[in-house]
Amino acid sequence: MSVEITEGDFKEYVRVQKSGDFHMFDPRARQMTTLSKEQWVKCISDYDKFYTAWVLDDELEKEDMKNEEKNNED
Repeated sequence: MSVEITEGDFKEYVRVQKSGDFHMFDPRARQMTTLSKEQWVKCISDYDKFYTAWVLDDELEKEDMKNEEKNNED
């Protein structure tokens, strides 16, 4: 059985991670989301792939926009 992870699922995981309230292996961390245990483990095991695809691209895009705005002010 293959576990499906959507961008929204992974961003739910990252939201809890960024809160800093839990170690990500703590079962209480998963309880802060709608993710199943299988989805949670998939987020951990494929973290780099999902982060690069869905979070890093967003962060780089925001940084590019910020730099473009700064260049337009000059």
